[in-house]
Amino acid sequence: MQTLSVSLDNSQRFCPHNGDYGSGPVGAFFCNDRTHFETHGAQQVARLVAGDVRRQNLPLAAYLK
Repeated sequence: MQTLSVSLDNSQRFCPHNGDYGSGPVGAFFCNDRTHFETHGAQQVARLVAGDVRRQNLPLAAYLK
């Protein structure tokens, strides 16, 4: 998940960053606390996790839509 998360972050073009966490790609992805995701970011991370669960053919995959 670390590698997938870093790839996702890099694809969002978060860097270079000007320190404004309320606008642009960073503002759309993270809440102002810089830790939690906005809806857009949460959906992308959820897709990332679900895709990897399916890829690994984990039993949890049976419960995914």
